[in-house]
Amino acid sequence: HSKQDIINYFTVIDFSKDHIHPEKGLNTVLLQKEDTGEVYYLQENEILKKNLRTIRGKVLIFYTLQSMQDFFSSLKEKAFVDPLCSVYNRHYLEIQKLKLAVKESLPLSFLLCDIDGLKTVNDTFGHIIGDEYIVLCSKAIQSSVRETDLIFRIGGDEFLILLPKTTLEKSLSIAEIITEKVRNGHLGQHYTTSISIGCSTATSFPIDFENHMIIADKNMYIVKTRHHEMALAHTRTEHKKV
Repeated sequence: HSKQDIINYFTVIDFSKDHIHPEKGLNTVLLQKEDTGEVYYLQENEILKKNLRTIRGKVLIFYTLQSMQDFFSSLKEKAFVDPLCSVYNRHYLEIQKLKLAVKESLPLSFLLCDIDGLKTVNDTFGHIIGDEYIVLCSKAIQSSVRETDLIFRIGGDEFLILLPKTTLEKSLSIAEIITEKVRNGHLGQHYTTSISIGCSTATSFPIDFENHMIIADKNMYIVKTRHHEMALAHTRTEHKKV
């Protein structure tokens, strides 16, 4: 059958001129069956001979629209989701900045999270245990926020949480919940788990994302210093007991 014979079984509902080759004509098209209403994506591919210079023939490939949607959903997940933790990555953050930069997001709170002692864990127990530590912290974060909140892994041991319509007081409460969950979430008896979280809240428009990231980062390092001092004090106490 020729391509036109096959297309005659369908009703053409849409096509893009971007897909029309000036010499080859139309090579992709969306089609709809008249009897069932099912929508298909038709793609025409050339079959080349072994020398890759001459055309041996052509093949027409049909995809259901649902399969195409699944395909693009899969691409989106690979592009925007961190494979280790199943949270969003830094690329998706750039897109969400535009969506959240509206008055309806206010107050918009930023929680910047940094895992304590990950390098020591990696050096002592290996990166497999280190990855388990990262996943543990990610799960603690995910179980502590709402579905409308957004979690991003922006570095090896850093997470950013964006909390729309959340006051500073409420965000500090969420930070404490996450900290407690991580603190109580030991991985076997390998080490003590800990996370440092800094907060900042935008209350006016326009929202300066970079400035609030800087503020949250500074506050996070204040918390991290305090955690480090507490760990040193605990170590000294244990040595005295010995």
